[in-house]
Amino acid sequence: MPYRSFIFLKKNSELSLDSLSKSLRDWNTTEVKDGLIINVRGYVFRITINNQPHVANETLELIKSTDLPGNIKTDLRIEISGEDDYDMEFFNDYLLILEKISENNGLVIFNSISNEVM
Repeated sequence: MPYRSFIFLKKNSELSLDSLSKSLRDWNTTEVKDGLIINVRGYVFRITINNQPHVANETLELIKSTDLPGNIKTDLRIEISGEDDYDMEFFNDYLLILEKISENNGLVIFNSISNEVM
């Protein structure tokens, strides 16, 4: 099972790469050009800040077709991913990472595999 989630910012919220990195200080993180890499016992989670032009259209479609609320910024999303983890050895780490990120106010976490707000 791969891990895939989007984090959207509510319209009046901000989140910098620095504050995201501070939220995840319990893990071995490396800052890269467009985000962070988290290494958990050799397994890699990637956090990417995506503000490409297609993001706005995709977000509007998700708002229309899922329970994603309409009070979010549509032109930016933070993408969290991890490759297949067949034994779900890193599932708890994934949930803990999402929990730590969610401690920042004004965020909506969306599971892009199940198309549900978490």
